[in-house]
Amino acid sequence: MIRKLWQGLIEDSLKVSIAPLCAWFSLLRSSTKSALRVNPELAVPIRKMIDDVGYRPLT
Repeated sequence: MIRKLWQGLIEDSLKVSIAPLCAWFSLLRSSTKSALRVNPELAVPIRKMIDDVGYRPLT
């Protein structure tokens, strides 16, 4: 959300850093980072374990 807003401001020639935008919206700066990348070499065996054994979230 913040990244899209930030990009729109840049397109409108308004230079604002992401840090003040996060402060204005009471968001953590770390919440604006891109999504984590999944290593397929690890994802496949982990997915197989989850499918075989099942998954129970910690409560």
